[in-house]
Amino acid sequence: MKTNNCRNFGIKGLLLSGIILLTFACTDNRTVILDPVTTAINSLVGEWNWIKTVDAWTAHESNPETEGYTASIQFRTNDTLEYYKNGNLIHKYPYELRYRINDPLNTESDSILVLVINNGAESNFSIAHDALIISQAYLDGPTSYYERKK
Repeated sequence: MKTNNCRNFGIKGLLLSGIILLTFACTDNRTVILDPVTTAINSLVGEWNWIKTVDAWTAHESNPETEGYTASIQFRTNDTLEYYKNGNLIHKYPYELRYRINDPLNTESDSILVLVINNGAESNFSIAHDALIISQAYLDGPTSYYERKK
């Protein structure tokens, strides 16, 4: 009789251990991997204060002090960019992110993600440490620097 109880306890203990193990082992720790466009949009969304703009052709630098006004841009989740001057809304533009082939003459070339504002020229952009750089230097255009508003 004692052997039977030990065997029953062993089976019950094993089942209980298995249930406990499954309960704690079955958590939903899946890593969600977002595509690069979604990741970039999530990084862009928010308000950015203008720091400076550098003209690629002349190297002339303009900033709030030299121009006599402050400016900011705000990327919205509805694909709208708002431009503010001295805190007043001046313009609203549509924006999108799309891929551009880095070297159109080479079909094996990597593509890069670019920012297009108001269906205009494609701009290279980068975001790092609450700093945003929007550049059209590849077209001899300006490069603008922004800082995320806290």
